[in-house]
Amino acid sequence: MISKHWVVMNKLEESFSNITTISFMLEELNEAMDNNRIDAAHDIAHALNAFLPVYTDNWDRNFKKAWDQVVKENVTEALKEALESQKECPPCDTLACADHLTDE
Repeated sequence: MISKHWVVMNKLEESFSNITTISFMLEELNEAMDNNRIDAAHDIAHALNAFLPVYTDNWDRNFKKAWDQVVKENVTEALKEALESQKECPPCDTLACADHLTDE
């Protein structure tokens, strides 16, 4: 079974890889400008302006999902475990408690 972390991180990578579209369009824009194809350059500039918000919105959504599932969940789990381990820890002096907690 594929982990949910792998799924969200893969989606994030797929989202980022769309940057190659922007790179391609910029190369085409440079070529059009270098060859004085102003109409093509105009069209490509408009396409870039239209695509960029779609790209960044997709990236932002996928980044938030990945952050929430990978980072927030892990931090929440770690905090819960730390709080539970404190409940299990018998009253003791600081050094003995530190030894107890590092034995695991």
